Amino acid sequence: MSSNVCFSQILGLAIYNSVILDVHFPMVVYRKLMGVPPTLDDLKGLQPTLGRGLQQLLDFDGDVEEVCCLLASSPCPCPRRRCLVFV
Repeated sequence: MSSNVCFSQILGLAIYNSVILDVHFPMVVYRKLMGVPPTLDDLKGLQPTLGRGLQQLLDFDGDVEEVCCLLASSPCPCPRRRCLVFV
């Protein structure tokens, strides 16, 4: 059982039994629960280095792939395959 599933079950059990837990979540979790889509600012609050790097890529005035020879890859649900994301 993964740690996320275990944590979710414990949290759900505590809510079901009206037990108050002193758990602090990032602001993006509360926004997601309210139906507000996450933004780059939320990512900057959660992981400042990653957020700053993505902001620099967005602000760049050129072809990132050609200038930096940069392709970003993201893991796919299938463990043997990777999806390419062209920046």
